Amino acid sequence: MHRDSEFFRDFDVLLMPVTPTTAPPHHNKPIDRFGRRIQVDERARPYWDQVKWSAVANVAGSPATTIPVRTGRDGLPVGLQAMGPSGGDLTTIKFAELLGRELEGYQPPPAFL
Repeated sequence: MHRDSEFFRDFDVLLMPVTPTTAPPHHNKPIDRFGRRIQVDERARPYWDQVKWSAVANVAGSPATTIPVRTGRDGLPVGLQAMGPSGGDLTTIKFAELLGRELEGYQPPPAFL
């Protein structure tokens, strides 16, 4: 029995943020792996803090589908991820489809209109 099986007996998906911020602005430096910073609650944080939430599903070996929810005050997308049980890819995709119908969904950032 997979470790996530107990949780997913009672719940179809687990909702989590995708990142701690809206989508990060585009960055045109070809190599800047450890010097790039993001702002979280008005504090500079390492750029790699962006992957902590998505890593949960990766480490668990579970599927996760990102759902564009709305845009933030900065005009950039905000997303949620729906994590499902091992092998539950179609569940997370269907949940994303249904939730997406109820929300603002993806809107291209102003610079890309």
